[in-house]
Amino acid sequence: MLFLTISLALVGGYLALTVPISVFPNTDFPRIVVGVDNGVMPIDQMLVTITRPVEEAVNSVRAC
Repeated sequence: MLFLTISLALVGGYLALTVPISVFPNTDFPRIVVGVDNGVMPIDQMLVTITRPVEEAVNSVRAC
């Protein structure tokens, strides 16, 4: 009985150290980066002329 207990403890200790376990799984999230240079434009004008058209164009991109 003692031999069985020690054997199971050793096998369990070995497996606990060698089994690949991860807290957070490896994931690859798709990402799109859009860079726009607006110069020195006021925020209100930039919202109407640049930000909204770019957002509408990017929203039409189909997600995989």
